[in-house]
Amino acid sequence: MKKQLLFAFMLSAMLSLTGWSQTTIFEQDFSSGFGDFTNYSVTGDQTWEIAEQYGNEAPCAKMTGYDSGTSYENEDWLFTPAFSLVDVENPVFSFDNATKYDGNALELYISTDFTGGDPNEATWESLSFTASTGNYTWTPSGDIDLSAFSGSNVYIAFKYTSTSEASATWEIDNVKLMGGSTPPPSGSTIFEQDFADGFGDWTKVSVLGDAQEWAIDDVHGVDGTPCAKMSGWDGGASNENEDWLISPSYNSDDYSGEVLSFQNATKYDGNAMELYVSTDYNGGNPNDATWESLSFTASTGNWEWTPSGNIDLSAYTGENVHIAFKYTSTSEQSAAWEVDNIQLLGEPNAVSEKAWEAWNVYPNPSQGVFNIRNATGENIHISVFNILGSKVYDAVSSSALSRIELKSVPGTYFIQIKNETSAIVYSQKLIVR
Repeated sequence: MKKQLLFAFMLSAMLSLTGWSQTTIFEQDFSSGFGDFTNYSVTGDQTWEIAEQYGNEAPCAKMTGYDSGTSYENEDWLFTPAFSLVDVENPVFSFDNATKYDGNALELYISTDFTGGDPNEATWESLSFTASTGNYTWTPSGDIDLSAFSGSNVYIAFKYTSTSEASATWEIDNVKLMGGSTPPPSGSTIFEQDFADGFGDWTKVSVLGDAQEWAIDDVHGVDGTPCAKMSGWDGGASNENEDWLISPSYNSDDYSGEVLSFQNATKYDGNAMELYVSTDYNGGNPNDATWESLSFTASTGNWEWTPSGNIDLSAYTGENVHIAFKYTSTSEQSAAWEVDNIQLLGEPNAVSEKAWEAWNVYPNPSQGVFNIRNATGENIHISVFNILGSKVYDAVSSSALSRIELKSVPGTYFIQIKNETSAIVYSQKLIVR
């Protein structure tokens, strides 16, 4: 058996990520063989192999106990490299799988004491996943929550077994381990913008380039809703541009713990969109003011909507704070950028702590059924997200007691409750067992 490798990943950059932003810690599509995966055959002559012509997309890892017209008894393991989850927040494992023919189901395990060699000499805990139903139908495993193993060094293993009577074929592909997500923030809404009614209080300033400017795209926003869009491409050519989209101002002395978040998407080659904050902008040309750059998680392209992460603005003071998106392009390259679902939250300094006591979510943990006590008597918007930020529940209620049922796999979720009258937002982690 090949020597097992302990991947001491440098995760310091990942620890600075917030919001729904996730970092890929490890991935394997078997395009270059097994890579850092290793296999171990406990019983039988058949072993895991690379199937060059199959996969999602080809190739993939494949195991079967069927050979030359006969089923054979086998126990074969396929191990990931070791992962250090010591500093990884909310790790999530996923993969694609496919199967055909009768036989035992593929099993998935995790171990904190495996050191190589015979896996039966280590302690393994079973992990649940969504399995292919057959006929070589490629099926996503779902997001497998590994947060219970944060702080440990782990191996993850696929275990295949067959008998002399039945030998199914199993294939796996696109293995991925991600981490770095944190819950959405709580607070009062300072401002939010989904561009459903145009730009609202946001200001467009074109410094360079007369024909192109920020515009409303009515159909290409998140979930097919409107968004703000900017591109320097026009008339079959790239054009030089500098265009700003600037938020309304807010008085930072009235709030604490301000957090900005938004969604962004891009396509085509060109300059990256930039994000800035200013405490002295008073209108007109933004280049006459002082702006400080803000980091965010940017879309990697192909119109993939990407959460920015929670951007901490609590360090900025002054009576006139603005946020701005800056777009630039050249006569050689013009990327297109879209922005949607902008939200700035903060805790009003004059709001009583009792404002946060208006809601109670219980029991927690549960098996997927939660009660929400609403003492406000006002409409609340209830949203629940999985660990990767995908919304799995959405409803509006004015009932004093609401009941929600999450038909989801066990793991970590986040609930966000917004009072539609006061705009106060409350967030909490949910555990589904």
